Amino acid sequence: MTATADHPPPEVPPSQHFVWTKYDLRALSLELQRRFGPREVRTTLQCRLRDLGPDSAEGMDQADIAHLYRLSPDACERLLSLVESQARSQGVELEYSDDISRSTGRVPLDNGYEETAQTDGQALWIHCDGSRTDTLGRIEIIAHFALGHFLQWSGDDPSLMLDPEEAWTIGWPDPCGLHPRVKSLWGLYEVEALMLTVEGLRRALRGLDISPDQRERLLQNFTDSAFANLDFIEAYIRGLRGSFNAAWRFGRPIPAPRHYPSVNPIKRHSLELGLTRSRD
Repeated sequence: MTATADHPPPEVPPSQHFVWTKYDLRALSLELQRRFGPREVRTTLQCRLRDLGPDSAEGMDQADIAHLYRLSPDACERLLSLVESQARSQGVELEYSDDISRSTGRVPLDNGYEETAQTDGQALWIHCDGSRTDTLGRIEIIAHFALGHFLQWSGDDPSLMLDPEEAWTIGWPDPCGLHPRVKSLWGLYEVEALMLTVEGLRRALRGLDISPDQRERLLQNFTDSAFANLDFIEAYIRGLRGSFNAAWRFGRPIPAPRHYPSVNPIKRHSLELGLTRSRD
């Protein structure tokens, strides 16, 4: 990564100075685009979703989305079970709770978003309210953390964008309070996590005893969800407010397969803000 000559402003804590002294954010963004560039090949499923689906998922719930992708409830339940087992086998302490603030001892911030999960870097507490986290939602949350962020926070792999301490420093604060430059690096950090999640799910689906059609449909669903998250995050960084579902587009190109690091969870003292969704 290319070092910059800029100096961090005085209001930025020393733990975040590396954003100025170590990284060229434009070069880092181009590198992520190169690594995670989507395949140019358009699949039949993607074309059908684009032709037959609505412009976005605004106003739809998870059941509506699952119906549009024609996802089998049995395949979804099997994938959830597999992802839960995979997370636990990696050392992630997975727990469902009807009150994650009570489980973690942390009071959620009132910033217009809802928390669906919290973590200390090793344990992962997931809100078990079905209105927030049904089967697809739980898969997405576990995968986003266990197959994405946990790799960033603990992986000692040269292919990762940041070292584990930098990744945790960028990831755990409330993004609302970050300096714009730090927030931009946070956005790139989320790009990497979401693309790692897609690759982790691709690998998990290979070991699932379901039809090739359902395997393709599930991967497409989570790819579209990942890109909706990225568009949602980009708008957030620019100071815009909007709903996650409004950013959802059907039939996005699937990223090419890539190297996938190993994970060894490390317990931290601070709690990461959970995966969030706009209440609007």
